[in-house]
This record gives sequence, structure tokens and C-alpha cells, in this order.
Amino acid sequence: VSMHILTLNSLSDTSREFMRLSHITEHLNALEEHLDRENDVIFPMLKSRGWETLCRSVENEHIYIRTAIHDLTKLILVFRNTNFTVFKNQLNSLTKYLCPALKQHLFHEDQVLFPLALEMIVDPDIWEKVKTVCNEIDYCGIHL
Repeated sequence: VSMHILTLNSLSDTSREFMRLSHITEHLNALEEHLDRENDVIFPMLKSRGWETLCRSVENEHIYIRTAIHDLTKLILVFRNTNFTVFKNQLNSLTKYLCPALKQHLFHEDQVLFPLALEMIVDPDIWEKVKTVCNEIDYCGIHL
């Protein structure tokens, strides 16, 4: 979507492209709960089992990802008051960072973090507590 927007000479906040970008941004904002679950539930368990460096690395990824998502959200919210060339430049900068960062983060989770958590935490009672806390945090939310 952003690549297409970058080719345009103008854009309105009611256009298909802008609406799609807004929708995608809403889903990115829903990642907050996902990041909170990792930070508040999974990382403490892994840190207590000696995996502090790994957790710190992924926590740093979370900081940068959150910042980029917040910046994208702000950009969309001020669209009407932003010069279109400035908007495109900022959108390009954000998506050039955010897309690869999310791809790398998902790889770390799927290939390292989650398999490690499954291997290190074998007590079914602990997993039941994890599930309860995660349900309290929630799984999806829209914050735009």
C-alpha cells in the first residue's frame, strides 16, 4: 500500500489507498497486546531461567517497533495538515524500517523465543497461569 501511495501525486483521506493504510495501521496498533504479553508474561519466565540477554534483545526490538507504529499512527492522524510530499517521505522512511523489523521480529519469535519457552517451561500449571494472564491482557485491540 505504501509503495503505491509513494507513486501518487495526491491523496485524500477518503481514498481507497489511505483507508487501506489506516486499516493496516489499526492492525499494527493491535500488536501492543502481543508485545505486552511477551514483556509481562513470557520474558520474566525465561529471564528466571537464565535467558536474560535474549529477552533484553527482543525487548529492544519491541521498543523500536512500538515507536515506529506510534509514528505511523501520528502520521495518519495529522494527514490533513501535512504537506503530501512530507507525508510520503515520512511514510517511506517508516515503512522501510517497520516492514523488515517486523519480519525479523516474527522470525526471532517463531524460531527462537517461542520454541525456547515451550522447551524451558514444562509445568502445565505454569502454562495455565500464563493463559490466564494473557487472557486478561487480551489478544486484539484497535487503538486508532
